[in-house]
Amino acid sequence: MAYEKLPSVSEAEAQLAKNVIKPIYFLCGDDSYSIDEFVKKINLLFETIIVSDFDKAMYYGDSISMEEVESFASTFPFGSDKKLVIVKDFEKVKDKAKFKNYVKSPSDFAVVVLINNGVVAKSGVTEPYKSLIANGYYFEAKEMKEEQLRRWIVQKAGSDGRKITADDAQLLMEIVGESKSLIEDQLEKIYIFLGDKREINAETIKSLSTQLKAFNVFDLQNALTKRDKKQALKIAYNILPQSVDEIFKTINMLIRFFTVIAKLKELAPNPNNANINDLMKKLKMSYYQVQGYVNSSRVFSLNDVAKATEALLKADIALKSTTADHKQIMTVLISEII
Repeated sequence: MAYEKLPSVSEAEAQLAKNVIKPIYFLCGDDSYSIDEFVKKINLLFETIIVSDFDKAMYYGDSISMEEVESFASTFPFGSDKKLVIVKDFEKVKDKAKFKNYVKSPSDFAVVVLINNGVVAKSGVTEPYKSLIANGYYFEAKEMKEEQLRRWIVQKAGSDGRKITADDAQLLMEIVGESKSLIEDQLEKIYIFLGDKREINAETIKSLSTQLKAFNVFDLQNALTKRDKKQALKIAYNILPQSVDEIFKTINMLIRFFTVIAKLKELAPNPNNANINDLMKKLKMSYYQVQGYVNSSRVFSLNDVAKATEALLKADIALKSTTADHKQIMTVLISEII
């Protein structure tokens, strides 16, 4: 089967909305937004199905074998009718080919979700992908083309109770870029700006264009988590001209960022087995926020957190009590964190 003819993640999501649940979902492709949306929805669905935390697990490909995944999926539920296991970074699993045997005879009471970053080369001829395709468990998430993305923006705004034309959606894309995650973030900013008004027009988008283009502290957190010093410095320098208040706000939010990571180290010492739904309640955060913090907690050790907090406090004091160049302060800060 040609890769182009494989079913999309949106098809799997549509089936899920009709309560049609497959025993295995293999999700791959460049559109991480669509994959994240599917994972979010299957997690929400299983909140009403699973009554015991022992019947749900999340693993990462660099620290799990498929033998362990199969063992979990094949063991009867502890207190629920179903079990859910999610494996992220499937491309890093070393014994993935062995999973073909489970694919041919999956457990009746378990749902296994495998998330692969990017596309898979020769998926139709290598295992376990060949078996996943043959059994209808393989779903791809392709990045949308320009026209498709315009339609998605119009539909997304409509589902949020707002209205935007295709031309204005195009304008938003030209300003923000073609990342669905980033577009969704910017739409939220526009909604806040509009208040009760429903229509998003070119005038509104243009009036917010500087704000929409600017990097923010969340972009900086992502760059720090990736240990991408070059990108982190680029974002930090972008924040500098906005205002001194914005610099202090950035430092305070980064202090909160590392404080939450420290708290996660206590609540979920092993991020590979973190219960996202439980953490959502304890931290009073959304699914995406918690997932982001869990990913960051895998990167930063407690020692890293302590060093970062100390560096942030030093930067805060330097900004308040010295005439040191702001760019120099931020450069030292980023270097000490990474």
